[in-house]
Amino acid sequence: MDDAQSTSTRTRCCKCSVNTCRCIVAEFFCSFLFMFIVGTTDLKWTDREATSELQIALTLGFAVATLTQCFDAVSGSHLNPVVSLGFLITRQVGIIRGVAYLVVQFSGAFTAVLLLQGIIPDALQESLGATEPSEQITSHQAFGIELILTFIFVFVVLSSWELRTHGGVYSWPCCRSLILGVAFSMNTMWGYAFTKASMNPARSLAAAVILNKEENPWLILLEVYLAGPVLGAVVSALIYKYIFATAMATADLAQNDRCSTMDSEEENMVALQSISSPLGRTKDTRDL
Repeated sequence: MDDAQSTSTRTRCCKCSVNTCRCIVAEFFCSFLFMFIVGTTDLKWTDREATSELQIALTLGFAVATLTQCFDAVSGSHLNPVVSLGFLITRQVGIIRGVAYLVVQFSGAFTAVLLLQGIIPDALQESLGATEPSEQITSHQAFGIELILTFIFVFVVLSSWELRTHGGVYSWPCCRSLILGVAFSMNTMWGYAFTKASMNPARSLAAAVILNKEENPWLILLEVYLAGPVLGAVVSALIYKYIFATAMATADLAQNDRCSTMDSEEENMVALQSISSPLGRTKDTRDL
């Protein structure tokens, strides 16, 4: 009996380890492929027009949708350290797996930038995915823009993840990838002029470290592209978890139902007392 239990335990542990490794590898590929696409959207071609902001927004939105469709069933296709942070706060991912996701996401982004720097001719290289705030806004304003951009995107990620369990159209395999792609494109369209709409510390910091552009002070980069997205993700996850999550909403509805039932019972008791008290007084009068 003990041998059977130990064998079953080892089998479950083996399956868990294999699944965890698959998830970690999937997140590496997600981050690597996304950064590879980001780094090739604004190359300095001399025989064609420069890539417009609309083209960049649609390309990156399609990239998010495509990669989510590929890896969503494996690892959740986080693609982004702040998304993993949101899942950690809402306890959708364990601490060990979440930290592993963060490590491989940064590793995938760095690997992609290094590869792009090696295979793309210097004459074509532009930013390779690097981001910088507009000169017409301050670093604090850029910090606020990145915070809001990340807040919106992480909120969409968490809500679309929960909708998968509700059945119906939201459980279709393509539904979540389409929602995330549209959300990312929308954020890029309105936020690109301000900060190039990073929403991803791995994207911005990997390119900044490897390219090492001196005109971008590190304090500004860390404030705008690390502190901004991280704080936006934390606030978004906390608000979603404690106010808008379905489990919390269901508990509130159940409590409201109980309160309404109690109120109706109290009202019924008052009504019965108001009916019975005249009868009681009438009976007492007869007895007198």
